[in-house]
Amino acid sequence: MWARVISALIGVFMLYSALGWILDPASAAAGLAMTLVEGPGETTLGMNTQIGDFTSFFLHGWNNGLYWSL
Repeated sequence: MWARVISALIGVFMLYSALGWILDPASAAAGLAMTLVEGPGETTLGMNTQIGDFTSFFLHGWNNGLYWSL
């Protein structure tokens, strides 16, 4: 029972972090004590990769938290 509750809480935190990376990547990076990779132009390959990788990581964590809480 407790394992399911803990898994659900971790899943909620991961979903919150993933939404942060989708909606406001600069503040999500600051929340993890990181800098958002920047370069010439409005979007760079490094910034897109950083945002995509962290969003994917946190969405996968949310999916696992959801799965193990059921």
